Amino acid sequence: MAKTSIIFVAGGWHTEFHLQPITPYLEAHGYRVVPVKLPTSGHHDPPPSIKANVTHIGAILQAEIDAGYSVCLVGHSVSGQSVALAANEFLASASAEQSARLVHIIFISCFLNAARATEGLTWFTIDFETMDATVASPYEVFYNGMSPEAAAPFVAALDANRAEMPPDVGDLWRTKVKGTYFLCRNDKAILPELQRLEAQDCGMEIVEIEMDHCPFVSQPGEFAEELHKAL
Repeated sequence: MAKTSIIFVAGGWHTEFHLQPITPYLEAHGYRVVPVKLPTSGHHDPPPSIKANVTHIGAILQAEIDAGYSVCLVGHSVSGQSVALAANEFLASASAEQSARLVHIIFISCFLNAARATEGLTWFTIDFETMDATVASPYEVFYNGMSPEAAAPFVAALDANRAEMPPDVGDLWRTKVKGTYFLCRNDKAILPELQRLEAQDCGMEIVEIEMDHCPFVSQPGEFAEELHKAL
């Protein structure tokens, strides 16, 4: 059995496809990788809420725990909100033995304070009637650490994304689980100085990397090594 199950939750617009580049590198280190797409990424009728994200992540977390794995939850960008909420719900009702199996939470360029993290940003627009969020130039924003040609399949695979302000996240996950924040210095989506504030607010250890917003796509081998070191 793998030593740790990594539940890797992609950020807005991103899908399981975007987690394919890093998966073999993590598996080579002996991890089990469970790629997760947020329900709020994609078109659905009725449109899902953050609660749907939390329920989805929570069910996967519980299944991995029940299967006997130790679990690391990884949240990217906006998915950090849903990851933290899912961890809170799990820890609030889990037994001591189950809680001990959630060993690490890792954020990659995440934000919980959405108003602060997105204030003044112009790379996305929101249709406030549908709450659909659109990115005009995803290559420059998400994948500037690789060539446009290499990024093209990942740009094409981006899905829709529904914007929603999260409820209060709470802090149970902060007090019970080790946390690491990967601060991406070349990020053009969430500014590095804002990432630092998020990490400090969350009480997480900060690991700074010279990578873009989606290092699991643009530099999967190098980023897998950084994740392995953190774990």
